[in-house]
Amino acid sequence: SDGSAFFYVRGGEKDQNMIIIDDAPVYNPAHLFGFYSLVIPDFTKDIKMYKSDIPVNLGDRLSSIVDVRTRDGNLNKLEFSGALNPLINRLSLEGPLVKEKSSFFTSFRQSNFQWIYQAAFPDLELRFGDFSFKLNYKINNNNRLYFTLLNSWDILNNAGGFSLGRAGIQWNNFAMTLRWNHIFSPKL
Repeated sequence: SDGSAFFYVRGGEKDQNMIIIDDAPVYNPAHLFGFYSLVIPDFTKDIKMYKSDIPVNLGDRLSSIVDVRTRDGNLNKLEFSGALNPLINRLSLEGPLVKEKSSFFTSFRQSNFQWIYQAAFPDLELRFGDFSFKLNYKINNNNRLYFTLLNSWDILNNAGGFSLGRAGIQWNNFAMTLRWNHIFSPKL
């Protein structure tokens, strides 16, 4: 829908879609009541969307499944990227732990909205952020381990607007996955 990170597939509602990030289901896929997506573009390697003929191993939603695979990290050299702007800052770092054997990729994103509302609402706290980390370890040519950690949060608080003190809402997503890929043979 316009102005929102929520999506509607084949006439279904937004809760009839499932978003999976490295095999972990994410139940609240948006920040700031739907204005920003939870998925950090720098951390994403591949996105597949199933709106019919959904594979059984991915779940049981009525409308669609979005399967997100994250980047493994660079096995050969250290790389840094980021963006600083008035609304959202993001930083990413990837590189080898042991050259050509293991690597990591980490990404951090945080909102920067305080300058918009601070003068009019000094007691308001409105922000969100994401932290993502992936570890990739190549045991041998047939075995590889992947560890992924995702943490995202939203905070909307008003410290002085109510007689009872601080009021507001906070929520977050937290997921970890550990995956072992084993190749039995080139045919299997």
